[in-house]
Amino acid sequence: MTRCRRRRLLTATSSLLPLGIAGCLTNETDESGPDKKPDSDEESLSSALADPLSLLPERIGDVESVHAVTPSVFDGVTAVQTAVNYQYFAPVDELSAIDWLVEITPVDGLPIRVVTGEISTDSYTDDQHVSDRNGLSLYELDTAGPGVRTAAFTDGFMIHSSNEQAIETVVDAAGREDTDTLLATHPELEQGLARLGGYDSRWVEPATRDIAEPLGIDTDTAVTIGKGKRLLDDDRLERHYFVQVTDESIITTDFKDRFESTIRQSDGIEGRPTVRSDGAVVSADTTIDLADRRRARTHDSPDLGSESRYDASAERFVIPIVRGDQTPVEELTLKVDGAPYDPEIWADGEETIEEGDEIFVRKADSEPLMEIRLVHDRDTNGSPERTVLNALTFEYDYDEESRSLQITYADEFPLDSAHVYGGVYIAPEWKQRERIVDAVGSKRESGPKPDRTIQPWSETEITDGATATIENINPGDTVAIGWSSVQETSLDAFTVPE
Repeated sequence: MTRCRRRRLLTATSSLLPLGIAGCLTNETDESGPDKKPDSDEESLSSALADPLSLLPERIGDVESVHAVTPSVFDGVTAVQTAVNYQYFAPVDELSAIDWLVEITPVDGLPIRVVTGEISTDSYTDDQHVSDRNGLSLYELDTAGPGVRTAAFTDGFMIHSSNEQAIETVVDAAGREDTDTLLATHPELEQGLARLGGYDSRWVEPATRDIAEPLGIDTDTAVTIGKGKRLLDDDRLERHYFVQVTDESIITTDFKDRFESTIRQSDGIEGRPTVRSDGAVVSADTTIDLADRRRARTHDSPDLGSESRYDASAERFVIPIVRGDQTPVEELTLKVDGAPYDPEIWADGEETIEEGDEIFVRKADSEPLMEIRLVHDRDTNGSPERTVLNALTFEYDYDEESRSLQITYADEFPLDSAHVYGGVYIAPEWKQRERIVDAVGSKRESGPKPDRTIQPWSETEITDGATATIENINPGDTVAIGWSSVQETSLDAFTVPE
């Protein structure tokens, strides 16, 4: 005999029939749930997930992503990091009372969440009860996350969103016989979620150009992408990735290589994931050592200081390590303008780095506004990027009679004059002047175009005390000093007083 979960919130169910919901929504033939998970690559989506998704009509619009999670497993207490406190999402005392939380994000709109499990409205007052419509009971909420005001309930299901109109759409659709469900109009989402059977976290989204291009294929040939996660034990997390395309002929060796590279870059995976193909689907599996990552989180990785200096005798740039536990150099990567730098140079032969040490970049490899970052291979959060040589000193002396501006370089780091440019802005209006001044010490895509561009210094190397003169400068003009391009970089700027 099939037993149905007791209806705790409503007695009316017939109005949910257009969406394929009637009576009990799960039965004994569905073996999915917290205690027993179905195998990967299910032929069809289990009712534990199909039922909550069937509550949503296609009228919510095109879908950007669907994410289903078992919160008692991924609760933020384990080593698995989440940005969500699931206790905001339903009136439950324990996360284990929630079977699934399914978040659907429309392309144009705020996420809609369907929560399933032992959910009751007992904690809500009669004043919070708004109405019963089309088999759904509406309540005003004072919790359930920022911005959430209204939720709809039915038999162990809770639907809510910060977008109240989305809730109205769901409620109105429940009373219409001609309403198609989200799954009926987006079968690829159901297929993707089913493919991730057995995983405690399942994420699927329709493939877009941003997905297709890195894989070297056309957007029209990509169908869906997805990722599943499950804890094998306390110390191991398994991740499964897939991409579905329209035809298996699209899956070439180059496609697989790009797929593998994308996974490694996006999730910082060490080693090579196992990539395989099955028809028009290519997938990959990786296992994360959570114990190792927990150890990494307790380790204070070396961090670069914001102050630095130039050692003229050694012709190298010196950056201090201002914090961090002793760390093997072989576990660290210094990136200079995004590219790995030779550890034999930056570590100067040292085997470990820690607080109080210094690292080095040769003068020949240094330039103004250089961006450097020290990365610990075991640090999943990464370290901040520092911009160095961004506060070089220039001094200015204006001669009113000759209308000339003398510029003196007053810094210890020598500059290659071939890359130093001056930009003259003739009496710029204050907003433009503000943009020029605010850009000092930074890189940018494109700043204001100068009225004149010159190279002030003629000598090969500009050292401390070197002077240059720019003629035909009037009060109110602004002169900017740039590296390679005045519009894209700014070392300094000076406005002649009026």
